[in-house]
Amino acid sequence: MANLQEPILRTRFTDMTAAMFTHQKNEVCKDFELRFVYCMEAYGRPLGDTKCQELKDDLNECVFKNKQVCYAVPFIKNTSTSTTNMSLFKKL
Repeated sequence: MANLQEPILRTRFTDMTAAMFTHQKNEVCKDFELRFVYCMEAYGRPLGDTKCQELKDDLNECVFKNKQVCYAVPFIKNTSTSTTNMSLFKKL
């Protein structure tokens, strides 16, 4: 996620490593992160937490793919049991 908090002690090392904690190298999620950061910058931290919640949820889904995994798990379980059942029939 985008780290939207300033470091306690700002040095040149914190500036050099700031880009390591973004999703800008991920071609799919970088637009989601930019929209979320622009929204948070426009509204500020307290109001942005409520106004930008949809953008934050979209970014989380893009990065972690929770909905896709929850949707795919039952299909994977069904296909793995059906292939083992088919292998039992082939042995007979």
